[in-house]
Amino acid sequence: MNLSRSRAGPWPVNEPMDATIGFVDEVIDLLGPFGTVSVRPVGTAHALHVDGLLLGVVLDQTLWLKTDAINRLEFEVAGACVLSQHTDMAARLATVAPDIPDSFHSAPDSALQSAADMLPWARSAYAAALRSGHRVTERPAD
Repeated sequence: MNLSRSRAGPWPVNEPMDATIGFVDEVIDLLGPFGTVSVRPVGTAHALHVDGLLLGVVLDQTLWLKTDAINRLEFEVAGACVLSQHTDMAARLATVAPDIPDSFHSAPDSALQSAADMLPWARSAYAAALRSGHRVTERPAD
């Protein structure tokens, strides 16, 4: 079990962002048993990477996990919605990464209760990220 954390980039200090950072910290704790989570601010969102793979995005206090044709149904059955259904959020993210809105679903409410509840959803999102084949390289520390 690897509970270490990594954050790249500056963390702006203001009240709305402080609340988001608090939620990002909660998400990192929930994902802790899965692996080391690297967090990168991307506009108003925070990208969550594990092993160089984009596992999820935090935007407006919502965790969006990576999905594809194989795991999408399990998210929908659990009541998750696709990011592209939230036009304001999707439009903001699409300016940075056009493929994101259709390939992320909200984390089911039950997944946010504990690390044990999050683990199967993190595994599913990680598998989708592996299938996508898109890896990011870590930026050197400033």
